[in-house]
Amino acid sequence: MSPKALPVYVICPIGLRTGGPEALHQLVAALRAEGVEAYLTPLYPLQEAEPVSEYESYLCGPAVPLPDGDSFHLVFAEFQLQLGLGHLRKVVRRRNVFPWVWWLSVDNSRHPAASAYSQRMASRPSLSYSTSRSLSSNPVISLRSKFESRKIDLRLRYLQRHGARFLAQSVYSSRFCADELGQSATLVTDYLREAPLADQREVRRPTQVAFNGRKARELMEQLAPFVPEIAFTPIEGMTGIEVTKKLRRSAAYVELGPLPGRDRLPREAIRQNTPIVMLKRGAGVFFDDFPLPEIYRVAFDENWIADTSAALRRVLAEPERALEDQRSFLDWVLSDHVRFRSEVAKWVAEDITIA
Repeated sequence: MSPKALPVYVICPIGLRTGGPEALHQLVAALRAEGVEAYLTPLYPLQEAEPVSEYESYLCGPAVPLPDGDSFHLVFAEFQLQLGLGHLRKVVRRRNVFPWVWWLSVDNSRHPAASAYSQRMASRPSLSYSTSRSLSSNPVISLRSKFESRKIDLRLRYLQRHGARFLAQSVYSSRFCADELGQSATLVTDYLREAPLADQREVRRPTQVAFNGRKARELMEQLAPFVPEIAFTPIEGMTGIEVTKKLRRSAAYVELGPLPGRDRLPREAIRQNTPIVMLKRGAGVFFDDFPLPEIYRVAFDENWIADTSAALRRVLAEPERALEDQRSFLDWVLSDHVRFRSEVAKWVAEDITIA
């Protein structure tokens, strides 16, 4: 590791327990493992919040403020664009600060190009369910949404004018950056922490299928009547160990959500030896983001209900065969930490180290 690598500061909402903040912790830990001076910095200059205890294993230490006068790289997730740049406008104007936007998601970014891109990626855009559909019935909300999207676009353009470069958590995100924003992105993904300990004696319930209750209820209401023999059970508002237990008890996991990036629940499911069926939506369109055999990745077209029903019935009828079919996906998930470290090392060598 070259001693000329600049420090890296990663902006993070301290105290928030979701996949995005955890990925930001993972990035700091990986950079430090590469010998780079790396720090978390709070979302707001005077933010005070209790750190998430589960993230202490990353050994990032307390968040520190951005330094004055020093040269450094500055990383923040795309959701920062929704919150406004605030003090960051002055920071990124400095010639010795090098900004990076890490696209942890596409659909959740609320960039005006994101919804249309997500729909184009689906097999039949007219069937895609997006935030814009639910807002369209209320012209006041719709106008407000368009105004907010426009501000997000202007903030991003401001950053690009000041040299912002991109990282992408998924191939889906990297394609979005190239196709819609006209700028390439370096692939830096994330990984699953070690699963919480749970009773290894959990018994599979042969007709139970888990799903993401936060993202897929609309589509689940359409699917469930066509497979009345299946007991669909939502994963929502649970602790890590509760999620692990539910996945271990389920015969399958079905992903109907938009998959704004390499979402964690499908990866968590296969890690518990629970086979997956998913719709090709968002990152689910790209085999490189979810390398599952084609028979378990259902096109989101006019036949999606029938095809998803058939795929689920096939899994429940032959669970061992389904698991064997998805063995390579399991191996891929189990190697995600090694892959992430390699991606970060490549990024450091090519972009963080001063020539």
